[in-house]
Amino acid sequence: MSLLDRIYDVSPRRESKADVVAAYQHHGQWIPGGKQALIRDLLERNYDVSVGTVGKEEYKRQAKNMARRFDPSRINNPERKNTKEYQTIGATLAPKAPTNGYHIFGTIYVKYSDEECEPREMDEYIKGEAAQNLIGMSAKDMLQATGRAYQSQEGDIEYEGGPYVCPDSELAVEAVDDDEAMNDDDYDEDEE
Repeated sequence: MSLLDRIYDVSPRRESKADVVAAYQHHGQWIPGGKQALIRDLLERNYDVSVGTVGKEEYKRQAKNMARRFDPSRINNPERKNTKEYQTIGATLAPKAPTNGYHIFGTIYVKYSDEECEPREMDEYIKGEAAQNLIGMSAKDMLQATGRAYQSQEGDIEYEGGPYVCPDSELAVEAVDDDEAMNDDDYDEDEE
């Protein structure tokens, strides 16, 4: 199983309106084209409505009606009657990072210059925005970011430099639970 699969396995899926909307936003602001993409995804995946299936005019009408859900005065309404629609979309999106982040540990193989890949033991916590950023990476980038977190010794996935991480690394991933976050000295050290 790849690191990407392991991280996805321990990450909560997006199931609520707020979770799904957050996937189309960055820091609470719509990413360019994000609102339109969400409306398109909701219409296509839940109602089989697209320009190709209902025509341009009908699609515009339905998209305008759907857009009302995301007006500033209504965007935070949970819409219990539409829960299934958001779960359907959420299943196609990258999951959220766990609230307390990830604990990634095991053997990571690193390569310095032209040397052979060498095993190193890794035991790092990646949390906060770094944990959410990890979710959005490709499998290759995710492995390299994990290597940067190891090299920085502070869980910093943006750390500059460090070795190349060889693909045969044997890493385990856990979601950090509330008890571990409150009681683990290693988790707290990263906050300093």
